[in-house]
Amino acid sequence: MSFDVELMSDQQLDELLLKPKKIPTWRLVNTQSEREKKRIRQMERHNKQLEAARLYQKKKQRARLLATKRKQEMQRQEHQERMKHKKKPSNEKDDGLEL
Repeated sequence: MSFDVELMSDQQLDELLLKPKKIPTWRLVNTQSEREKKRIRQMERHNKQLEAARLYQKKKQRARLLATKRKQEMQRQEHQERMKHKKKPSNEKDDGLEL
């Protein structure tokens, strides 16, 4: 009987290992190593997904920080422009002429 470990669930593998009939040693060893390999692949895939998610979050956070900095710089420049164009009050009345 041939089987594919990838298609079997952990429960099915456990049942196969715990069956009362004797399983040839090579199948037992093969099953255990295949299960370990499957779990290692699952963990590697999971770690890869976590790393990708972490990098994505880091990239988004950096983009938000840059956008905030740009917005602050624009506001600062607009404030400076308003201050340039704003007339300074003078103490003189009517160009120094009193009526």
